[in-house]
Amino acid sequence: MFAIYCQTCADWLQITRHLNRLGPLKWYSVTESGYRRMIPELQVRDRAFQVLLKLGTRFGLDPSSRAGLGVASHTLPDFSEEFLFKPL
Repeated sequence: MFAIYCQTCADWLQITRHLNRLGPLKWYSVTESGYRRMIPELQVRDRAFQVLLKLGTRFGLDPSSRAGLGVASHTLPDFSEEFLFKPL
C-alpha cells in the first residue's frame, strides 16, 4: 500500500508540474460543438488526488484516521514556566 501511495504521489506531482507549465488557460479545450471540457491530464490528476486521500487514511495522515490507529499522541513537557521564572 505504501508503494502505491508513493507512486501515486509521484504521478500527481509530475502531472501537476506539467499542468503548471501549460498554464491554466490551456487546461480546457473546446469541442467541435462549442462546449468547454477539461483536458485529460486534469482528470488524471484529480483521480490521483482521490487515491492519495483514500490511502492517506490507512496511514493515519489525518487526525480522525490517526485516532483509529491507536497511535499515542506525543506531548512535549512544558518548559515555559522553567524558562520564564528561572533565577538568573
